[in-house]
Amino acid sequence: WLLGDEKAPDHSTLARFRTGRCREALEGLFYQLVRKLEEMGETDHRTVFVDGTKLESRAGRYTFVWRKNVEKQLDKVKEQVRQQTGLTTPEALASYLEDIVQDIRFVHGSGKRKSAEQKIWENLQRLLERWQTYEQQLAVMGETRSSYAKTDEDATFMRMKEDHMRNGQLKPGYNVQIAVNSEYITGIEAFSDRADNKTLKPFLRRLERFHQIRYEEVTADAGYESLDNYLYLDSTGQTCF
Repeated sequence: WLLGDEKAPDHSTLARFRTGRCREALEGLFYQLVRKLEEMGETDHRTVFVDGTKLESRAGRYTFVWRKNVEKQLDKVKEQVRQQTGLTTPEALASYLEDIVQDIRFVHGSGKRKSAEQKIWENLQRLLERWQTYEQQLAVMGETRSSYAKTDEDATFMRMKEDHMRNGQLKPGYNVQIAVNSEYITGIEAFSDRADNKTLKPFLRRLERFHQIRYEEVTADAGYESLDNYLYLDSTGQTCF
């Protein structure tokens, strides 16, 4: 009956739709269905119930980059550069290296002796590359994240609800937020923030953009509680529970 007497599609057809070019259309199709449900009277915009769960990424568990370690190493690089050149920015160091490279005669290979100038230049060049790498890593994490996975830069290391090893190991994953109204899922989004309270504002804004209307009331557990969220809901006129 569902297929109208047509042949059932092959599993690879469904897989191509889910992971291929059609993947970009899935979000739009989802919110079209949500709007259709409201037109049918199945849902409304009075109360939304928000909760989240952690889902593990397919990134390698040992491809982590930690903010504290990056900041510590970056401080060491900056101090070494400052002591040797007095420079305080990677741009200034790059310009300095370009200026002095013209006066250095470089030698390479066994049996060749590097001059003191070449050794200094190469050491500063390595420091510059490390400085730029650490700056890039901090840019990937942004202001709120404390880690990311090298093989999935959107994933943050966090504790999962399912811990098969029972050792509290942090794993790369996402904080998936779900909105429910009238027992239907009316919104879903994956975030890189570990804390639920940091996801509430962007999630509600996303719902408003796709639904083109705000929910009158927002219900969530204590994990979403923060002064910032209370002020936001007060500014939008939404009652919170």
